[in-house]
Amino acid sequence: MLGRIFPKQLDNDYRGYSLAIFLLALIVLAKVAISVNTIVNTRFVIETADHVPLDSFGAGAAATIVFLFKAWGLAHLLLAALGLLAMIRYRAMIPLAYLVLLLEHIGRKTFIMIAPVPIASSSSEPSLAFVINLLLLGGMLIGFALSQSPAQRRA
Repeated sequence: MLGRIFPKQLDNDYRGYSLAIFLLALIVLAKVAISVNTIVNTRFVIETADHVPLDSFGAGAAATIVFLFKAWGLAHLLLAALGLLAMIRYRAMIPLAYLVLLLEHIGRKTFIMIAPVPIASSSSEPSLAFVINLLLLGGMLIGFALSQSPAQRRA
């Protein structure tokens, strides 16, 4: 298993299921859209998707939060770029790309559970952001498993 995650050389020799490549393409596309939206429409994303009440903070704190979200969007864009690089040039890196995306996602959710942020929404229905994140997590878990499973090769 570790040999697939950390191959001896990064080349285009991918041994997992091709469905994992397709799922990674969808995940990368979603991550690019989310990160660009976070960078361009930062305040809107903070207040609507993440339900953070910026108006309840002082001007300096709100500006800091906006900056941190922009930086976070850039980090997500770079992670998506690594996934794109894996799909285009270094397919042996696809399991590692999935692992990095999973560790970032699970780590971020763990931080939110440890230190929750105040949110403005009191709705009991799950938000669109929650559903999207759940779908991304499911796709990453399935894609990682498919990238680890040896695909049947035709002779």
